[in-house]
Amino acid sequence: MYKTTIFICLIALLSCTKASFAQKPGDKFYGGLGLVGSYSNFELVVKNTVSQLTIDTSTTASCLLGNLFFGYGHTTLKGVYIGGEIGTCFPKKKATIHRYGVVYTGDVYTNRMSVRDIITGDMLFGYRTSERVLVAIRAGAVFSQISLSQDVTPSIANSAFSDSAYRFGARVGARLNYSLSQRLSLGVDYVYSHYGNTEFMWDTFSIEFTKKVKSNYAALSTVVSF
Repeated sequence: MYKTTIFICLIALLSCTKASFAQKPGDKFYGGLGLVGSYSNFELVVKNTVSQLTIDTSTTASCLLGNLFFGYGHTTLKGVYIGGEIGTCFPKKKATIHRYGVVYTGDVYTNRMSVRDIITGDMLFGYRTSERVLVAIRAGAVFSQISLSQDVTPSIANSAFSDSAYRFGARVGARLNYSLSQRLSLGVDYVYSHYGNTEFMWDTFSIEFTKKVKSNYAALSTVVSF
């Protein structure tokens, strides 16, 4: 009786061990929270639509952000992985550019720019090299708020300007996921986002702003399968 009980316990333990990765992390529904290191390039083209005088300036900026995401994935019997993911990044990517004017050419203007990723959506395609390791690439879109404001030194009447727009951009990247248990895993991501051109018109002084933003980020995430 004693040996039978031990044998039954061993069979149960082995069954649990074998089934511990029956649902591989990243399969079915999952969610995650990450810490993002972002490096972005901001380019601003300012054009006087009357005189055609144009100034093209750019700068780079880096910051730490948070990343929250939810997804659903499936691994085939051959180890091929297919998934979809939505997320958001917070708070904002920001940069400041100082430039001369294109109407009052002797004055110095300060333009403040920001990008906030409201929602991201990606398809993921990958391969499980083992039950614990998933390697995948991603491609998708980002819906963002693009903002621009300025002031001038010395101050000029009605020189303050502020506007924002909402637009879609494209993004691609890669993920490496390592499972610590059936439910918990660590993810490392790289993502490149291109936000395209966003135009703002300042009718008071007949000035057209064209803002271009490209961003790279690397993230370390904790991923939980549901």
